[in-house]
Amino acid sequence: MGTDRVGILDRSERIAVLAPDKPKTFEETDRTAATLNSCNHSSQDSAMEISGTITQVIPEKSGTSARGPWRKQEYVLETQAEYPKKICFMLWGEKIDEFAIREGQQLRVEVDLESREYNGRWYTDVKAWRVSPLQQSDDGPPPLGAEEPPPFGDDGFGDPPF
Repeated sequence: MGTDRVGILDRSERIAVLAPDKPKTFEETDRTAATLNSCNHSSQDSAMEISGTITQVIPEKSGTSARGPWRKQEYVLETQAEYPKKICFMLWGEKIDEFAIREGQQLRVEVDLESREYNGRWYTDVKAWRVSPLQQSDDGPPPLGAEEPPPFGDDGFGDPPF
């Protein structure tokens, strides 16, 4: 591996950079390459997905920064697992109106995690970039108040004329 070359390293070169003088087993090689590859993905490739029910809509916050006006809104989603967790995520700007999230909705939310340091403390944001409704199964009964369509061919008009 030359020192005058700049660019993306192939798999063997990545491993050599981490530990140039230590021989690697196959498992160590794969684990090291997987760790390095995960750092090369775009934010949407490494995003996480959470699903659950919106239990709280926190009031919108807005202000003006050096880059102009901003808006953010936070939501609390409760997962539907054996041990449910509550996760607070946020939307910024036009995404607030685009997704129009309401309490009680069952959603799948794709998020990016981002941490930053401020005055010696670390803060982590859970930023949503895609929100979609959970698919409802067709196994359950129809919702209350829903009318069932009349049986096929029983429309009161008899047989068709053709």
